[in-house]
Amino acid sequence: MTVDPDFWEVSWRFDGDEFEALRGMSEEVNFKAEETIFKRGDAADCMYLVMDGYALALIIDNKTGEQKAVSIIAEGQSFGELGLLMKQHRTATVTAGTDLKVLKVTQETLKSLEQGHALGAATLYKKLARTLAEQLILKEATS
Repeated sequence: MTVDPDFWEVSWRFDGDEFEALRGMSEEVNFKAEETIFKRGDAADCMYLVMDGYALALIIDNKTGEQKAVSIIAEGQSFGELGLLMKQHRTATVTAGTDLKVLKVTQETLKSLEQGHALGAATLYKKLARTLAEQLILKEATS
């Protein structure tokens, strides 16, 4: 596996009451280093927010056939957003780069957040929009 990520920067963080509301409604999940979280093509129903450690988004390089890391997802970043929002299949394989602690955010989490903590839901959606916009801009810039 080649590790040559395009970027490594924290795109958003949750602080204070908004984070605590989300954390209280989400499942905390732990993965061991090198454990696969999901594979490209898998059905999707959630996203993950990295609490501790980092994950690697991997694709197969069409030229070499080699598995290649395209991004490192560090603490404060999320992955699987499109799966949560669009219910589309996974576009990459994601593995734990280190022992990893994440919050698993599902459709049920979103509904609970919307009904019980409107400010937290608004903050989450705003930050998801920003994250997805950054990913689109990066994709356009590297195409």
